[in-house]
Amino acid sequence: MSTNPAAPKTRDALRFIDVVRGKCAAAGILFRLEAREKTREGDLGWFDSDKKRLLGCVNRADWLTVLAHEVGHLEQFVEGDPVLQPDAPDFVGDFEAWCQGKKKLKALRLRQTVRTIQRNELDAERRAVGMIRSFHLTEKIDTYIREANLYVWKYEVSRRVGHWPNYGDAVSHVVEEMPSRLMAVSQIGKPPAMLEANAQP
Repeated sequence: MSTNPAAPKTRDALRFIDVVRGKCAAAGILFRLEAREKTREGDLGWFDSDKKRLLGCVNRADWLTVLAHEVGHLEQFVEGDPVLQPDAPDFVGDFEAWCQGKKKLKALRLRQTVRTIQRNELDAERRAVGMIRSFHLTEKIDTYIREANLYVWKYEVSRRVGHWPNYGDAVSHVVEEMPSRLMAVSQIGKPPAMLEANAQP
């Protein structure tokens, strides 16, 4: 998930929240905003298609842009995205277990899992960028997009290096090197070489 500070005008923020409440009500989704920085699971925000819940954590500067990303997943669910349906394989769970060394995946299965997640996340980011622009949720849309590209590419870097990549103190420089336009789907398997070269455990 991208972590770009948001500085919305109050009217725009309230209008966005009203729209989110409406989307959730129409889909039978429980929507909650909590005064915390992360969910109990450690996420910045959370849409759970199985439990039908959307959670926003408001004790962080970027909570509106994070929420926009999660609303992107909500829209995917409403539109019938097969990845988010109750009978879908747990792609994210399988990937996270593999990253933690708790599950082995054959090379082809791992690649298919990573590509499925990347396509889903990139689509959510496209939706988020549209919402961020429509509701003026941040003045730093270019930074959000750079971070979104990094986030999506991290999945492919993980597949190559065997762990979720961390860029430590260099993360700001890494973000600046990312494209300021969202990548095309055809680029998800082609991260810049610097991402793999600088990936830390």
